[in-house]
Amino acid sequence: MIRLLILVMVGAIALAIAYFFFKQIPMGKKMLSIGGGLTAAIAAVALQGSYPFYMPFLAIVGVALLATLSFMKLEEKRRHENLRYVEERKSRLAAASSSTTATENRFSMDPVETGKGEQ
Repeated sequence: MIRLLILVMVGAIALAIAYFFFKQIPMGKKMLSIGGGLTAAIAAVALQGSYPFYMPFLAIVGVALLATLSFMKLEEKRRHENLRYVEERKSRLAAASSSTTATENRFSMDPVETGKGEQ
């Protein structure tokens, strides 16, 4: 019971530190990393009393692996979304610049040669 109390205290401290000190990191990523660590610790505490000593270590590794995979999926989705936004912006800029170039070519005048004294 004391182990669970200590685990809850450490979890609350970790969540408070993540919330107040890492403001530039998005909330979903913070909670995913802290939640994955807490879930791994809970699995290890649950297995500590009745199984051999290596089972809690395996539980920690397994849960941490699942948290890492979900974090990387979240990061991959964000990168794909950013690439899609960049491509949309490039296509909009290309379409806008092609229309302005076409209008400039129709109505533009040839540059006038100036002498060195006028510059």
